[in-house]
Amino acid sequence: MKYISIIIFILINACQKPSSKEEHVHTIEESPIEISQPIAREEPVETEPSESHQEQPFMQFFSQFMWDKEFQKASIKYPIHVNGQEVKTPAEWSHHAFYTSKSYIPVLQNDTITHFDQDVTDDEVKMSVISFKEDYVENYFFLKEDGNWKLLAVTEQVIDSLREVEFINFLKRFSSDSAFQVQHIQFPLPNYGVDYDNDYETTYDSIPSHNWAHWELTNKLEGMMSLNVATLSPYRKIFLRGIENGIYIQYTFIRSGDSWRLIKIEDYST
Repeated sequence: MKYISIIIFILINACQKPSSKEEHVHTIEESPIEISQPIAREEPVETEPSESHQEQPFMQFFSQFMWDKEFQKASIKYPIHVNGQEVKTPAEWSHHAFYTSKSYIPVLQNDTITHFDQDVTDDEVKMSVISFKEDYVENYFFLKEDGNWKLLAVTEQVIDSLREVEFINFLKRFSSDSAFQVQHIQFPLPNYGVDYDNDYETTYDSIPSHNWAHWELTNKLEGMMSLNVATLSPYRKIFLRGIENGIYIQYTFIRSGDSWRLIKIEDYST
C-alpha cells in the first residue's frame, strides 16, 4: 500500500509540471522574439557639395572672385605679397575689381581649349592682366588646394619681360600700322557668325583684302588676360567673352615665319 501511494504522488506531479525543455518551448510560443524587417538598400542620393568643396573650373571661380568682395577676401592665402607689399589679414585687403566695369573679358589662349571650358583641370594658374596703354602687367598666382582656389601672390612687371612679349609686340604693331596689318592677314579671311533668323545656324563668308578696314585691335584688348600660355604652340587665340551678356568672339592667329598672321574671325555673339 505504501508503494502504491508513492507511485500515485509521482504521477500527479508529472502531470502538473512540464519538463524544463517543454517550459522553454512554451515560453517562446507565448512571448515570441520580435525580429525587425530587413532594411531595404536605398540608392545613394546625389547631393551638391558645398561651394567651398566644389571642383570649380578656374573661370567659374574667377567670376565669383571678381564680383563677390567677401568671397575674394576669403579666397586669399594670408599673408600675401601684392606688388612687394605684405597684406596680413582680410581687413587689409583692397578689393580688385578686374573686369567688373567692362562688358567682356579679353583672354589670350594658345589653343582651342580654353579656361572657359569646364574640362580644363589645371591646379595652378598664372593669370596675367596686360595693359597695352601702360606697357604694364599684373600677375596673379592661383593654386587649387582641396578643391578650393586660393590667390597666393600678386606681382608686377613690364611687358618687355613677358614670355609672350613677341606676340604682344606683334599685336601692338598690328594695331598701329595699317600696312603691316594687311600684310599679316590671310585673305580672303574666313569669317564665321550666326544667323539669328534661322535658329542661330552657323554662317560663313570671307573678307577680301579690298573690303578690309584698319582695325585698332589693342583698343579692344586693353586689360587682356593671359592664362598659362604655352609659348611653343603655333597658335594664339584671343577670346572676347561677355560678362552677363551674349558676347562671344574669337580671333585666331598662327605663326608665320618670324611673325604671325590672322587666319580666322568667329563671332557667335547672341
